Amino acid sequence: MKKSFLFFSILFTGHLSAAPTDNHPMDTYASNVQKSIQSRFYDVDLYKGKECEIKVTLDNDGKLISAIAHDKNSNNDKKLCIRGIELIENTKFLPTPEDNLTSDKNVFFILLRL
Repeated sequence: MKKSFLFFSILFTGHLSAAPTDNHPMDTYASNVQKSIQSRFYDVDLYKGKECEIKVTLDNDGKLISAIAHDKNSNNDKKLCIRGIELIENTKFLPTPEDNLTSDKNVFFILLRL
């Protein structure tokens, strides 16, 4: 059985990651969210060659306000977006850490690419 690789990234508005060993609080937060979602993404083979960018908005306590397919990404695959949003809706988020480099720490994008 051939295994597919899920490319997954989280992009915070106004935050650019420094070196991977930097251990910036937003990088650590993004890594934890990534691991949580990837660990439950069992059907990656169904979406090979597809991508979806999802905009996530949380309240200050980490409660999900919305998860929607980013309408400016013309490459979004509808089925992958639906699956990604389902996984995000079932993710327990912690409050985002305080960060003076990020313009809105409670809004970020998750890019799923297979």
